[in-house]
Amino acid sequence: MLIYKGGDSYGSHCSGEKRRAVIMISCKRGVTASSFTVISEEREKEQECFYLFEMDSSVACPAEDSHLSVGSILLITLASLIAVYIIGGFLYQRLVVGAKGMEQFPHFAFWQDLGNLVADGCDFVCRSKPRNVPAAYRGVGDDQLGEESEERDDHLLPM
Repeated sequence: MLIYKGGDSYGSHCSGEKRRAVIMISCKRGVTASSFTVISEEREKEQECFYLFEMDSSVACPAEDSHLSVGSILLITLASLIAVYIIGGFLYQRLVVGAKGMEQFPHFAFWQDLGNLVADGCDFVCRSKPRNVPAAYRGVGDDQLGEESEERDDHLLPM
């Protein structure tokens, strides 16, 4: 609401006080500013007489909320950073190092060993065998043609 004070005197009514105008600004999307509409004129009182106007405007509307949550923004940022990492790594490996084929992946050895590292972590946390027994699985780079001599999970089954 806007209140304007100090207008001309009322004269014989409202105790001769100065005129006041009260303007209510209502929210109406899509309208920059409309003309004033006179709602009422309170001049039959002894004191505090005023004119009441209404005006519609989109400026009085609250700001619209963004449709993206913080999590969505973080995921978009993470996906963008991963894309920059992969594309930049490919270009660097190809153009500067001169790598060909699978060696163009940035940090290829780390990503090749990541599965084994995750398996080690799961084995350490989830398995019930003693901690000093070496891992019995084979990674991508290990000799895969050899036979496994014992069943690894026999101690988990009650017999």
